[in-house]
Amino acid sequence: MECSYIVDLQPVMTSSVTGGCPLALVLLLLVSMDPTATEVVDTVSDCIGFLLGEIPPKIPGVLEHRTIQDQNRYKPICQTFYGIRRFMTLYDTDKKIPVFSAYRYTGHTDGRPSGVTWKGEPQVI
Repeated sequence: MECSYIVDLQPVMTSSVTGGCPLALVLLLLVSMDPTATEVVDTVSDCIGFLLGEIPPKIPGVLEHRTIQDQNRYKPICQTFYGIRRFMTLYDTDKKIPVFSAYRYTGHTDGRPSGVTWKGEPQVI
């Protein structure tokens, strides 16, 4: 089956799509939906539940006294997976790297998951 689409973008900001495979278009839209989401928040304390005692680390020049020193450069991000906040990250927008990420550790489970090949450094194992 061959499908083709024509997208007509009008100057008045309306659009129309015509084509022969509406099912393919629906599948494309469903596949493009991502179960993850990121939310840039104002402060590290807006992402609760990830830091011990809700106290962020002291990082000289970056994060001091629970306050981000340069609000334009460093952005706290709450990251969710299937609607549940999983971890938070303080992101450096100039260097485009995370300064730190925090994850909620839920405890040790006995044994190892079956069917998973584990790789590690021999001197550590």
